[in-house]
Amino acid sequence: MNCKGGQPHDDATIRATRCFNPSIHLAVLGQFKRGKSTFVNALLGEELLPTAIVPLTAIPTFIEHADRLQATIIFTDHRHNEICQPLARFVTESANPENKLGVSQVDVYYPSDLLKNGLVLIDTPGIGSTFRHNTVATLNFLPQCDAAVFVVSADPPPTEVEIEFLRQVQGKVRCRQNRAWKPGSLAVRNFGSKVGWRR
Repeated sequence: MNCKGGQPHDDATIRATRCFNPSIHLAVLGQFKRGKSTFVNALLGEELLPTAIVPLTAIPTFIEHADRLQATIIFTDHRHNEICQPLARFVTESANPENKLGVSQVDVYYPSDLLKNGLVLIDTPGIGSTFRHNTVATLNFLPQCDAAVFVVSADPPPTEVEIEFLRQVQGKVRCRQNRAWKPGSLAVRNFGSKVGWRR
């Protein structure tokens, strides 16, 4: 992933780097407690990411294909540590409040047919909670993404916070089409135990 070894300085540098990377980075975005981690787990058919009834995910988690399950923690000082312990210690607000551990992102490698052709799923911190730093963390990494899925609730309808965030997403996420960067959008509506798609 292009962010290993440090963050590029600007959006143009990130996009230039991504042009030479055949993988597709798909970010799963949404307001806090909309079921983003649960949605990613459902796509993979595995309870890979921690979930809870309170705002949980605090660190972007990248999931890509590998022959065996493993995880690497990338810290803001560029250290890389492969871990065997639960992800929750590093990626959740309760175990790592305000990112006291200095984690930049977590890379998870998982043997999934969904990912084997280059798709990289990215679980993100929820926006709009009292943890303002989570919203900032999500916005900062968006230029690394080729496309985004925005998870919303069936009831109530999208909030003003969600609508404003989508406007910001449109300015940061660019899909590669014929070697050009173009905006794209896709939404997922969460119906509790069911998941519905809306273009």
